[in-house]
Amino acid sequence: MFASRRNLLKALAVAPVAAGAASVHAAPTGMPRKWDQEFDIVIVGAGGGGLAAAAYAREAGLSTVILEKTMLVGGSTLLSGGQWSVADSAEQRERGIKDADDIFLKDMLKTGQNKNDPDLVKAMAASSRIVYEFVTQKLNTKPDTVTAVSGMSVPRAHHFVPSKLIKALFDWDKSQKVVFLMKTAAERLVW
Repeated sequence: MFASRRNLLKALAVAPVAAGAASVHAAPTGMPRKWDQEFDIVIVGAGGGGLAAAAYAREAGLSTVILEKTMLVGGSTLLSGGQWSVADSAEQRERGIKDADDIFLKDMLKTGQNKNDPDLVKAMAASSRIVYEFVTQKLNTKPDTVTAVSGMSVPRAHHFVPSKLIKALFDWDKSQKVVFLMKTAAERLVW
């Protein structure tokens, strides 16, 4: 189930052929007569965000399933550059980098030409730190560098090797009994 960037690219090369083999049509359907399984939380997608969400759900004691439409975990996180922006991290302090949430906010507003919502930027910065601390402290997965990119006034982009980060989250989720349903696309939501 775990994929390297190379395996993901191989799968992506085959995807257009598979997609052309069958067309998909949406049609309204009725409520199922019975449920095959029930979970407290259903997560759509086994990328970095989905894997992190599953980790938190299990930490909260929730039964958790991840639906992944492909046969691989990792999503777009595997294709990313691996930069993770967090202000005032232990790694920044170890390197003598002075940073804080208010500096992060100021940089983000400037980069967004003050069109971004300050409250959403604050929420993003706070949630980013929570997940970052989970990964670095609980999973013991550390960044290899901290650099300044994309309008940052101080180095704040913590670089992780994407495949190592995904593997750490995936292994944690499996150890916590998260249920993975691979090659299972979410077709509709019943609530």
